[in-house]
Amino acid sequence: MMRTALAALALAAATTFALAATDEELRERIVGPWGKDAGCAQGALTFNADGTFALVRPGNDPATGTWQIAEGVLTGTGQPASTVAIEGATLSLGDPEGGGGLETFTRCPE
Repeated sequence: MMRTALAALALAAATTFALAATDEELRERIVGPWGKDAGCAQGALTFNADGTFALVRPGNDPATGTWQIAEGVLTGTGQPASTVAIEGATLSLGDPEGGGGLETFTRCPE
């Protein structure tokens, strides 16, 4: 009985670990435009494959910089370090120190 319980626990832990995206997968999946609303009418944060980004908001000059992902954390010029999770068409950025402040974005229609 104990052996079965330990095997089930090990399998559950391995499954959870397997579902976590690698840095390379996150880098591939983050490329493209993301917005705070589904139509991106409030603006878009676009991550380019070359490691640059642009933030465009109506009525404001675009902000640009560079980005990278290492150990599941997004860093770059002009932005705070954030944990990265992408689930379907939703990008979540959070505080790597575990504090509050989770921000979510939706992939913009291209």
